[in-house]
Amino acid sequence: ADRLLGGLGGEKVRWSATVTQLEGLVENVVGDVIIAAGGIAYLGAFTAAYREEQERDWARKLQGYGIPFTEGAGVKQTLSEPVLIRSWNISG
Repeated sequence: ADRLLGGLGGEKVRWSATVTQLEGLVENVVGDVIIAAGGIAYLGAFTAAYREEQERDWARKLQGYGIPFTEGAGVKQTLSEPVLIRSWNISG
């Protein structure tokens, strides 16, 4: 029992860090989703460079309105799963 409790003591640090990270994500979710939804609705037919520039422009506008967002928010960062994308790249 002591070993189990000792092992779980280290989890408290990890869980605390996770909670802090998630609190930041919750604060930024509205801005992140606005940028991602705009990308899905309006930017699918354009080049990656243009999409990224437009997402940066929308982020500047959100900043002007005082809406919090995650730096670099967009379709790729907000809605994708990095492990899945990596497996696609590996597969060709």
